[in-house]
Amino acid sequence: MTNKINHTLNTFLPLYLEYARGKLKPKTVNEYERLIKTNLQPEFGLEKLTSFSTRTVEQWHIRLKAKTPHLANRALAVLSGVLKLAARWGYIQSNPVNGIEYAKEKKREVYLDEAARSRLLGVTYSQDPTDCAFLIAAYYTGARPGELQGAKKAWLKDNVIRYVDAKTGDRNIYLPPEALKAIQSLPAHDSEYIFPKVNTSVLWRKVRKEAKLEGYRLYDLRHTFASAALEGGASLEAISQLLGHNDPKTTRRYTHLTNKAGNETAARTAAVLSGAD
Repeated sequence: MTNKINHTLNTFLPLYLEYARGKLKPKTVNEYERLIKTNLQPEFGLEKLTSFSTRTVEQWHIRLKAKTPHLANRALAVLSGVLKLAARWGYIQSNPVNGIEYAKEKKREVYLDEAARSRLLGVTYSQDPTDCAFLIAAYYTGARPGELQGAKKAWLKDNVIRYVDAKTGDRNIYLPPEALKAIQSLPAHDSEYIFPKVNTSVLWRKVRKEAKLEGYRLYDLRHTFASAALEGGASLEAISQLLGHNDPKTTRRYTHLTNKAGNETAARTAAVLSGAD
C-alpha cells in the first residue's frame, strides 16, 4: 500500500470516492466523478498531496474561472472536499484550498413568459404519455426534476406526493388538477416509480427544440412556477413550502423574476390607502 507521504491525487481519489459514496447521493457522486475526470485529474492527477499549495490551486482556479466561473467553482469545491478529507485522515497538514475565494457568478433565475409557456404546453401534450405526465407535473408543481424522477407510487395519496428524502428532507408535493389528471392517465406499469424511465436530458432537448425554447433549462420550469405563484399573490412562506425550501430566505431570490406581482400589490395597497372600493 502506498505510504501516506507518497500519495498523489490519483492514488487518493479511490479512497475519497469510496467515502463519498457512503455519504452522498449517487447522482451527486456521479457529478463529482465527472468533474474529477474532466478538470482535476488532467491538472493535478500526478501531483503529490503534500505538494499542493494554495498558490498553485488558486492560479488554476483563476485560469478556469476566466472561462467558466460556474465550472471553476464546482471543480474547486470538489477539490476542496478531497483535500479536506486528506487532511482529516492525516495525509496532509491542512487543506490548501482554505481561503481561496470563489468566483462571482451571475444568478440565473429565468422563467418562461406567456408565449413560451403556451408553446411548451402545446408540445408537451404531444409527447409520450409518461414524458407528458412528467413535464406537466414539473410545470404545475415546481418540484425539482430529480424529486419527480424518484417519486414512488406508494408516496402518492389523493393529490399529494409525500416525497421521502428530498434534497431538503421529506416534503409534500401538491398536485393541482392538471398534474393529478396527467398522472392518473398514465398507462399501467409494474415500476414502483410514478414516472418510470424518464430520461430528462433527452426529453428536454427534444421538447426545447420543438417548442423553440433555446437557452431554457428544464429547471426553469421551477422558476416559472415560482414566478406564477408570486403573480397569483402567494406569500413567500407559502411558495417556500411548495418549492421545498427549508428557509424562506432561499425563496426571496425569485422575487426579482417579475415586476407584475409587485406592481399589482402596490396598486391594490394604494387603492386601500386612498379609500377606493
